[in-house]
Amino acid sequence: MPDIPPLRAVALLCLFTIGASLPLGATSILFIGGSNTPTAEADDEVMTYLEQRYGAANVSYLEDGASRAGDEDGFDLIIISSTVSSGSIRGKFHDSAVPVLNWESVITDNDQAGEFGVTTRLNESESDHRIRIIGEHVITAGFSTGEIVQLVNGAETVFWSVAPEAADVVHLAEDDDNSANKFLSVVEEGGALMGGGSAPARRVIFGLKGTTFSSLTEDGRTLFGQAVDWAAAGALPPQAPTVINSTASGVGASSATIGGEVTDTGGVTPVVTLYWGDNDGGTNAGSWDESFDLGQQGGLFISQLSGLQPGTTYYFRSFASNPGGSAWAGSTASFTSGALPGPPSVVNLPASAVSFTSAQVQGEVVDTGGESPSVTMYFGTNDGATNPAGWDESVVLGAESGVFANSLFNLSAGTTYYYRSYVQNGGGWAWAPTTASFQTPAYQSPTVITGPATGITGSAARLSGEVTSTGGEAPSVTLYWGGSDGGSDPQAWEESQGVGEQSGEFELSVTGLLSSTTYYVRAFAQNSGGATWAGTTLQFTTLATGDFEITEFMAANDGGQSSNPNSWWPIAGQVAGRTDDWIEIHNRSASVLDLGGWHLTDNPGDPTQWTFPPGTNVPGGGYLVVYASGDNARDVQGNLHTNFALSSGGEYLGLVTPGGVVSSEYGPAGSDYPGQDNDISYGLHPVSEDPVYFFEPTPGSANDSGGVARVADTKFDPDRGYYSSRVMVTITSATPGAEIYYTTDGSSPLNAAGARTTSARLYTGPLAISRTTPLRAAALKAGLQSSNVDSHTYILLNTENVGSDGMDAGRVNATFLQQRQPRGWGNLTSGDYEMDTDISQSTSPSSGHPGLSVAQAMLQGMRDIPTVAVSMSRADFSGGNGIYTNSQSKGFAWERDCAAEFIPAEEDWRRDWGENCGIRVQGGASRNPSASPKHSLSFRFRDEYGKGRLRADLFEDSPIDSYNVLVLRAGYNNSWIHRDSGQRGRGSMIRDQWVRESLYEMGHEDAGRGIMVHLFVNGLYWGVHNLCERQDAAHYATYNGGDEDLLDARNGSEYIDGNATAWNAMRSVVSSRDWEEIQQVLDVDTYIDYQIINRFGANSDLKSNGNWRAAGGGPFRGGRPEGMMPWKVFSWDAERTLESPSATNQPLDPLGIRTTMDGLDEYRLRFADRIQKHFYFDGALTPEACEQRWMKFASSLDRAIIAESARWGDHRRGTPYSREGEWLPEQARLRSSYFPVRNRNVFGRYRSSGFYPSVPAPNFVINGVPRRGGVVPSGRPLTVTASATVYYTLDGSDPRLVGGAVNPEAISVGAGGTISLPSSGLVRARARSGSTWSAIEEGFFFAEPLATPSDLAISEIHYHPVAATYPEKVAGAGLSANVGNADLFEFVEIENVSGRDVNLAGAEFEDGIALRFGNAVLPVGGRVVVVRDPDVFALRYPGVVPAGTFSGALSNDGERIVLRTAAGVIAHDFVFNDVGDWPTRADGLGSSLELVNREGDYNIPASWRPSSEYHGSPGAAGSGPDGRVVINEVLSHSSLPAVDQIELHNRTGEEINVGGWFLSDGAGVLQSFKIPASTALESSGYLVFGEEDFNSGPGAAVSSYGGTVAASPTTVTTSGPHALSTGDLVTISGYGGIASYDGSHLVRVTGATTFEIDVTFLDDDEARGSWRAGRSFALNSARGDEVWLVEGNAGGAPVRFVDQVRFDGARDGESLGRWPDGSGSGYLVSMVTQTLGATNSAPQVGPVILSEVMYHPAGGSEEGLEYVEICNTGDVTENLNHWKLRGGVDFEFTSLHGLSPGAALVVVGFDPDLDPVAATGFRSAYGISDQVVLVGPFRDGPLRNDRGSIRLQRPDNPPPGEPGFHPAVTEDLVNYFSSAPWPTSAGGGGNSLNRAAVDGFGPLATSWTGLPPSLRESGAPSGYAEWRDGRFGPGNPPGSGPLEDFDLDDVPNLLEYALGLDPRLVDGPAAEIGREGDEVVIRFEWDTARPGVTLRVETSTDLVTWTTVPDVLESAQGTMETRVVRVALAAEERLFLRLAGTED
Repeated sequence: MPDIPPLRAVALLCLFTIGASLPLGATSILFIGGSNTPTAEADDEVMTYLEQRYGAANVSYLEDGASRAGDEDGFDLIIISSTVSSGSIRGKFHDSAVPVLNWESVITDNDQAGEFGVTTRLNESESDHRIRIIGEHVITAGFSTGEIVQLVNGAETVFWSVAPEAADVVHLAEDDDNSANKFLSVVEEGGALMGGGSAPARRVIFGLKGTTFSSLTEDGRTLFGQAVDWAAAGALPPQAPTVINSTASGVGASSATIGGEVTDTGGVTPVVTLYWGDNDGGTNAGSWDESFDLGQQGGLFISQLSGLQPGTTYYFRSFASNPGGSAWAGSTASFTSGALPGPPSVVNLPASAVSFTSAQVQGEVVDTGGESPSVTMYFGTNDGATNPAGWDESVVLGAESGVFANSLFNLSAGTTYYYRSYVQNGGGWAWAPTTASFQTPAYQSPTVITGPATGITGSAARLSGEVTSTGGEAPSVTLYWGGSDGGSDPQAWEESQGVGEQSGEFELSVTGLLSSTTYYVRAFAQNSGGATWAGTTLQFTTLATGDFEITEFMAANDGGQSSNPNSWWPIAGQVAGRTDDWIEIHNRSASVLDLGGWHLTDNPGDPTQWTFPPGTNVPGGGYLVVYASGDNARDVQGNLHTNFALSSGGEYLGLVTPGGVVSSEYGPAGSDYPGQDNDISYGLHPVSEDPVYFFEPTPGSANDSGGVARVADTKFDPDRGYYSSRVMVTITSATPGAEIYYTTDGSSPLNAAGARTTSARLYTGPLAISRTTPLRAAALKAGLQSSNVDSHTYILLNTENVGSDGMDAGRVNATFLQQRQPRGWGNLTSGDYEMDTDISQSTSPSSGHPGLSVAQAMLQGMRDIPTVAVSMSRADFSGGNGIYTNSQSKGFAWERDCAAEFIPAEEDWRRDWGENCGIRVQGGASRNPSASPKHSLSFRFRDEYGKGRLRADLFEDSPIDSYNVLVLRAGYNNSWIHRDSGQRGRGSMIRDQWVRESLYEMGHEDAGRGIMVHLFVNGLYWGVHNLCERQDAAHYATYNGGDEDLLDARNGSEYIDGNATAWNAMRSVVSSRDWEEIQQVLDVDTYIDYQIINRFGANSDLKSNGNWRAAGGGPFRGGRPEGMMPWKVFSWDAERTLESPSATNQPLDPLGIRTTMDGLDEYRLRFADRIQKHFYFDGALTPEACEQRWMKFASSLDRAIIAESARWGDHRRGTPYSREGEWLPEQARLRSSYFPVRNRNVFGRYRSSGFYPSVPAPNFVINGVPRRGGVVPSGRPLTVTASATVYYTLDGSDPRLVGGAVNPEAISVGAGGTISLPSSGLVRARARSGSTWSAIEEGFFFAEPLATPSDLAISEIHYHPVAATYPEKVAGAGLSANVGNADLFEFVEIENVSGRDVNLAGAEFEDGIALRFGNAVLPVGGRVVVVRDPDVFALRYPGVVPAGTFSGALSNDGERIVLRTAAGVIAHDFVFNDVGDWPTRADGLGSSLELVNREGDYNIPASWRPSSEYHGSPGAAGSGPDGRVVINEVLSHSSLPAVDQIELHNRTGEEINVGGWFLSDGAGVLQSFKIPASTALESSGYLVFGEEDFNSGPGAAVSSYGGTVAASPTTVTTSGPHALSTGDLVTISGYGGIASYDGSHLVRVTGATTFEIDVTFLDDDEARGSWRAGRSFALNSARGDEVWLVEGNAGGAPVRFVDQVRFDGARDGESLGRWPDGSGSGYLVSMVTQTLGATNSAPQVGPVILSEVMYHPAGGSEEGLEYVEICNTGDVTENLNHWKLRGGVDFEFTSLHGLSPGAALVVVGFDPDLDPVAATGFRSAYGISDQVVLVGPFRDGPLRNDRGSIRLQRPDNPPPGEPGFHPAVTEDLVNYFSSAPWPTSAGGGGNSLNRAAVDGFGPLATSWTGLPPSLRESGAPSGYAEWRDGRFGPGNPPGSGPLEDFDLDDVPNLLEYALGLDPRLVDGPAAEIGREGDEVVIRFEWDTARPGVTLRVETSTDLVTWTTVPDVLESAQGTMETRVVRVALAAEERLFLRLAGTED
């Protein structure tokens, strides 16, 4: 018997948590903590403790500043933290009838009224505080009187209770070294307190202080928890508890479980004793044999008994007691122990789910012995046999009666683990017969490849690579590069950079490279399994650039105001006072060089954006400073200025050679240079040449060596937003080793110097955000500049799952609903921080919101509109110098920095954003604190804070997405906070924006858009605000053009931009009364509409000096004011509107020109025209339009306004102004009493004052109904009604001329007459009586029906045009647009697919592009085109007239397009793309996308094709795929005298002249080889071109180059006549100068021996080189290639794609062709023989073929069950090293893979070696043995289920000079489909694709059948030696011997061979052993196809003598036999068994 001590009888206490497991009376705790202080982290620790102990739903948090007396109502206990401010708490809870547990030391004393008056406090700091228990009490239960208890760990502060003290105080503990210092002081309810009075409820003083709670010992926490329980129980008088017994369970012969339940604690959790024994002691404790003291119990309790006597009756009874009394269970319970069981037995089962770090060990209780035994599983890395002490680990699983299992975690990879089961019951014990083991797979070394370098410039490149196998653990990858090949020695490489853990493709952009330099690059990967270098080093060469580079620039020049430590500003030679951004260029050479012809750009798509003029000389080693001002001209000092400015927020900056090569750049590979700070430059470090920041800029001289890099910005996860419960926030920075500091009080974690502030905390891990928090963070690292400060506000608010009072179960909402002034916010004059709970927690029903209370509706309203959050220093907001404290102070001096954030509403199209900016108080009278405590604010986006402008989409349908100012209007007049009660009664928050929105709908896009938002300031709710645009010079320029720096703007009488010059000039022009000139300096319509809307609204608050804005003007030359921008007046502060519907006031004229203007007849008639437009039909001021516009805002505010009521509604009166009380009634008044009558009243006033003529305007009538436009049904007339003769026009002109004469183009008609409408168009009409004209009435009428969705198809999209040719550039030289921008040729075509003519008017594109159609008739079958730029479009498509110009652009990467009809119905909404199956040729190669399936899904590639027409076919139907002539066969790998050849085949029955067509090997240069004129291709014939045709020798000599230096074009003079035509392609080579003439160019012919090329002319070197027509090319046999055939026109330009083929590598002399002849997909395959000039021969197939493909398994994991099988059908063993699979999946075979004749390999989507579980599942799913060889994983899977392509590629010999590169030759391929004629049963029906014949051509459906999976075995090995070589490799490597055990699974390799196991993996066991009755049964599987070994089962009783036991065949499947051995067990016999094998 093993040395295991018998189990003793013990009682194990188990607590069962039911619900919250709280004692009665302690169901709800209110925890009050400090606000946003570092010590508040202690509060989080206590909260976590309380939530874990009592349940999160029962604990609520409240900040001290937000607390108030009465908050405790409904709670059973208040806990007050030491983190609170005593001043915030004092007096609030002194008289509370709810028990209080307090550890805030100050309010413990009775020094001031309102403190608790329990004791006096004494603070003491000491290490490891100890206390002595001195009182028996429920709180000290479990502790003995006199016991010394360590309270805290470490040096901490506590406070002791000392005299004087309350008379009735009881101390439960004292200081162990000073008995005068007491601890744990309590006063019972009614007990006397200090200073008189008694305790209204229990009081507990627990003397913690500061952050001590985290240091409490376990004993300390026990005391704290029991103190909480006792205090909480004080809410009810303690009563005696009630307890019952439960039924005994788990009764065995020697053990049982007994227990009971406390059904009522009586108010204090009782102490429970469980009495038991073999006699019934009743209710006399002394009569019981045994008892267990179970301590405090508040619910179910149990105790386990052991050591019982079998067959004995036992009795038990529960007893409970508390201070209220004691009680026994009502009766005694009993049970009888079972009979003595027999001993159990157990066996180990094989481990399963074995992975690198985990496994599941198993066993089985094969015999319980009559009592389920307790199971213990022993395990570890050594075999402890049957000695428990010999094992590393054990786990008790408890009673088990069958199979049991236990999961092990945190194991080590590549390690053998042992395990053994032990069982014990009352009848005995047993170990499993043997120890079992398993081995975790070892991490293997990863494999990595180096990818090609891309994006190569003169100074940068993008390196790449791919981890092709992780080896089981994602490796850390490093890229090494340098000017020499460092091989596999890290020290030999010049540069390296880690790219982190990678498991697939990766990239790294590197900069600072030298031009014209060859660099070598190699990838390195390392994981726990080892390290691996990529197999080969790759190389790339940077482009030639010259000796110039950008060494420094400044993108945030503040003129030294922010930083000027080395007096870098002013810059030498700079114009005084200028602060333009600048760029420094350095000449690295020792010679003077000319920058003429070089370019600077901030747009990587426009490399020639700005060009240096000739003669820009820079001395050797010298510097040139260029100013990036956008002026594009030299200044008075002669300094150069670019035509662009730099962005401080980050963008691209590049220096480009005259030849177009990037020489130096910042922000390569699509990135941007990082954000810039004021007066800090950025550039190259003079030593390391890394990009860094310079705090001491050096423009014009060498850079400062003290420059530093910046830490990467912080990233937050999750993002800002609303959260309903506590959220864990992770903050990261990509900079290794960076430290992150954060704040939660709104302040910045960094000071002005970029160092951490004292309030910033070090980030050490995820932050628990449990209340609304402004979280701001920055990253720092020594030696680097700190990152920017990023801010994310987390609003903790449960808006859905709340009670009628708004409170949620977790009480997350408490702080918001009961918001109070928090500590540290200052005392604002007339300040108001509170939410009024009469509103915020109102349970009254919310009208109009069924089922919602007011509180619930308010909470949901928080998500109805967006939220803006402001984070800033509290001192800057409400401190002594704060903007709110000094709200009447104005100007920049009262602007503070902040973070502004935007959180979209619940259903919002906008995106969130956050930006650092400035903030000011905004407004006039509302600034006065005595007038309003709620002030307007404005955000100022400036470079000194962050990005100079905010870029965001804010306002619907707005073309503007960039802002430098946004205003948060608070609302003062007609608001709930106004002094006047009448105005408060009209509070709405809408009026001001309603007026601006009215002007917008009256036709003024720049009126000022706005939305309603909630505002939070540092986490406090601040009410509803109106976020809107600010109308200033920048605003005017954004909408109307002009230079914002030159324009003027006024805010009332104050000029906020510019000066009075243009304003005064405008007024002077008006005084001249010249109508034409007035219209040039004044936007008359805006001026009129401004007056109309202010009179309509009866604005009573317009002032000459304020409440309006105006902008425009600017400089004008020569005393000609008409040169200024016309002035516009804007509405601002229109809150005093919409008051009285009968108001008659005339609004103030802000411009002071009304009298003059009113005297102008033309002006008065224009005024009448505007009245007519706005007051009738669909006008903006009709009652319906006014109400609809009002409700647009009111609907979104309907619930949101409740929060405004709670926040500010009680400012002027005790009963808050509210939604129900005032807001809804005011809304109803406007809708019923104002809007319906105001239109009529105002119109009458204008008419009576002569601003509306006596002659009424005519009405247009259709079918008897007056209409202002619309469709005129066929056969129905358009008539006109009027009181006088009507004059109308159809050409858009006014029927009346200026001065009053009739327009000669006008047509007259009498009243009731018919208007002749020949076509759709605008009709404008006036009535005339005598000399009096009416106002104009106009409408657009349609002669055709408006298009519906079924009428229209988007038939063609040209989203990625090719760039302009040189001839096109010449033709477009006079255009304002940049013709070099290829995107300007974009177009979209619409086709009328209906049977009727339709009109597109009102239809519009939205999303990707924006365009609203005007009158556009589309006939049946007709097509119209909309374009990006009509002038540029006309250069390429001269005969096509666009129907419109869209804004926006089509993305080259794909785009969403939405087309909506005039009725607002979506006709088409889809996304096209440029990846996957989308036509590649349409992605910048010359084709457009053409629709081929009108009824299909526009979102899928199958609905589209590439146009055959080059540049597409706008306005006409495309002809579709050409198909006349195909590229039929090529010879790409030839050896002299043979040459490469291309064969064309005519598939038609007619001869085709292919003269003038082109052949090319790339789409980039289609005109490479021009087929000679009149070349005929016979019907069905073949034509072969050899390399001597398309790759001919050198061309003719060039005589000279000429042109204007540093300008394009260059004129080339040839040595003889060139015979070229404009548009032909030429190639120049061999030029020896610095200019970039070499290359292929389209020419413009200027003479018989001259032509121009689009290249900058720089020099005319003597080595002029040669030219030739076209471009020579050769076919690439090593890497594969493509060939294009394109039809050309008479002018030599490509017009149609005829054919395109592609092919992989080819072996020498092997041609590639189509099969069947002239058919196929355009992918050429190897031919059996060359047949150039004749019908193609058969294709080569195999000998290694794709034999089976499972692309769509029936259920299960796609990648887990997909496979591709390859088979060797030849008679030679194939070494698969360097073979590949490509297409739908990628896989690289290695030298470990080989195929003998007839053998097969199966490629799967997982690594079968590293993932044995997946391998087992795969084999099980398909019923295959390990003879089916699996390899993997393949990449880029899974295989597509609809169709796909797979290619098997064989390596060819490396080409010369590239020994590491193996060309890939296609061995076999398949292009499968899931639809007929392909076998459909393979498309998810369970079948796979099976090769029908080994010689069948793979791409043909007839070569495949759909059959059940039939994966082939690789063939049985000839013996152990062959098997060993296949598993371990050749050469008898260590561990491969027959008697060795490589995988340490106790199965020698020889047995693994015989049993069909894998010797490299623990995949046994060798045999299954079980017990059946009195027999031991052994089963094992034997692969009979494996010769050379004999298996047998042997037995022994002494491990010395072994006897063979016969085995019998039980079953067989193929070569696998299951054999069984049965051995009888004799009594007391010890028997050993083994499976043995011997080699024959």
